[in-house]
Order: sequence, then C-alpha cells, then structure tokens
Amino acid sequence: MEIERISTGYREVIITLNDPGGIVVAKDKEKEIESIIQAFVEGIDFERVDKTFREIVVDIGGALRELQAKLKDVDFPGKTDVFNDLLVKIDERVGQLREELDKKRVRTKVPNDRVSPIDKLSRALLNGELETGTIYPVNVGKRAKKKVQTFLTIDIENMENVTVGTLSKFDREVHDAVISLMDAGNRIVTPGMIYKTMVGDSGARISPDYHKAIMESVHRGMVRMVTIDASNECHAHGLKVKNPIFRGQLLPMKTIEAVVNGEKTACLEILGTPILYDYARAKNQIARVDIKMLDSPVKKTREVIVLQGYLVQRIMAMKSERLSNIIKYETIYSHMEAGGSTKVKRQRTRSYVKEIMEYWTQNHFIKGFEELKHGNRLHGVRVEI
Repeated sequence: MEIERISTGYREVIITLNDPGGIVVAKDKEKEIESIIQAFVEGIDFERVDKTFREIVVDIGGALRELQAKLKDVDFPGKTDVFNDLLVKIDERVGQLREELDKKRVRTKVPNDRVSPIDKLSRALLNGELETGTIYPVNVGKRAKKKVQTFLTIDIENMENVTVGTLSKFDREVHDAVISLMDAGNRIVTPGMIYKTMVGDSGARISPDYHKAIMESVHRGMVRMVTIDASNECHAHGLKVKNPIFRGQLLPMKTIEAVVNGEKTACLEILGTPILYDYARAKNQIARVDIKMLDSPVKKTREVIVLQGYLVQRIMAMKSERLSNIIKYETIYSHMEAGGSTKVKRQRTRSYVKEIMEYWTQNHFIKGFEELKHGNRLHGVRVEI
C-alpha cells in the first residue's frame, strides 16, 4: 500500500492499494484531519486486497504510521489517540469481514460416496411419476396382512424467475448429487461440483449446456414443496421420528454469490436437509456407492448419466431389498428419456449397459453379469451381486 499524495491544506487524502483499481478517496475541505483519516479506514475495500487478513492489518498499520509521520508537523488534540483508535477499528472491521467472507467462501469437499434414497416413495417421486396438487398413497409395507400406506403431496411454490417444468429422470441424478455433496459436508456448491459428482470425476469440466441443465433442474427442485404423512408407517413400523409429518422443499437451496478459488461466482447454498434424504434416513434406506463407480469409461451424455444412475439404484435395491437380480432391457428403455426410441438407440443402450457392467465387475461393485436371450433376441441382464 502506498500513499501517493497527502495535502493537509486541502484536507485531502488519496490512498492507492496494491490491488489494481483499489483507489480510495476521502475529500472534504471542511473536515478535521481525524475525520479524513477515519474516512481513509472506512473506505478501504478489504475484499479487493488479495492477501491474508494478517498481511492486510500489517500493511494498513504501516500505512497509518507513514501517514502519522507525514503529519507530524500538524498539531491537533489527541493525535496519538486517534491513530491508536483507528488501529483498533481496523482490527474490528477485519474480524467482521473475515466472518462475512468465510460464509461466502466455498471450501469444497469431494464426496467419497454417491448417496441416494432408495425407498419406494422417493423412487416414485424422483422418477417423475407423480403430478402436483394430488395426495398419493404409497404402499410401504404390511402389518397384520393389511397394507401400510404413507401419503405424499407435491405443491408448487411460486418463485421469481424460476420455471416450474416437470421432473425428469435427469432431475433424480441432480438431486442425488446434491445430497451426496451435502452428506460430505458441503453447504455451498456450484453447478460444476454437482456435475463432477454426477459423473464421479473430480477433474471433469462442466460445459455450458450442462451448467444450464443443472441450474434448471435445481430450480425445479426448489419450487416443489413436498409433504410426507408417515403417521401410519411410524405406528406400524416404529419409525423413530419427532414428527411423522415431513414437509419441505425437494431441494432447499437458494442462489448466492460466493468466493471460489479467489473469484466471486454464482453458487447454490444448501439451506437444510432435503426432505427425501430426511425421510429415507429415518427408514434406514439410504444407499451409498463408491463415487468411483460413476466414473465408468462410457462418455457421459445425458442419456448415459440417467442410465448409469438407474443401474446403480437397481443394484443397490437388489442388495438391500432382495429384488430380482434380472434387469430387463425393456425396463431400461422405458426409464431412459430416449434410450429405446429406435432400433439404433436400443442397440447403443445395450452396449452402454455392457460397458458399465464390465467396469463395475473389474472394480468389484458386482461379481459379474450375463446377458439373457429369448431366442435370438437380447432381453436383459442377470447381475451377480
């Protein structure tokens, strides 16, 4: 920090910071010198100085001492006390800024696991099967040969500049990436972090198209207010929860500006625990998969991300719920947004499945797999878990 010019006659102080463009001007011919120095301190843009807070305090202290030396021939009451008071105020201001910036600064933690709710209710909601404004009964088990039902309602909250849209299979992958990041300890995330989690590659770069798609997906989760009435389930299965009525946003988030790698950028703040994570955790139906399993050698198109996420869900359901270990290709086609619409796309989808399964076998996520035929037609895969 350099003092370029001090003109006590005009009560003018011009301070130039080392940071480019960081110029502070305090000018008022009528003010006393104490007020000019005070304006000097208050006008400094601490956030524009690319140094540690300790270095900032040292630099400003040195600048004030230099200022004091230049003003040694100017007498005014309590001059020494003024400078000491200003140093104290600098410390206070720096402390406030540290707290403010710490809240905005993104300290990223790479998830070790893909975390996903695998209960029936979450699957129904995230697969885009449910409309808004209707109460849906979901069969979650039996007691004394009678069905136990939990009731689900989805409402839309109006948010400025947010398009409601309909939920898609891609939204499920974004949702699970967000809760994976939250579970790892992140409270502020970027679309790039979400994308890296979706594809299991911490070095992946997000394209403008994926950035747009992920932000739109997050917005769809933000506007959906979900209510889960698990009263019957709590009574029948003894779920230990404070309140059997779960209510909250599908993705409780908001857009903010934060500091990432020293630069301000648009980010997303996670405001609370997503409701489906809360509900599935109460039921002990949270699946965890090594994040590396998503880093398969298949090129990560939108279709492949959806396909890979679906296969992970099916295999985790096999392991936890003892579901059939056969996955039919027709089921896969129907789940994908366009994976079974033509003969060429069906063939390509089957090749993706095979390549992913081979990768998982090599990395011990599954023991192996085999393709099944009806006559000459491939109709599914049997997975060894």
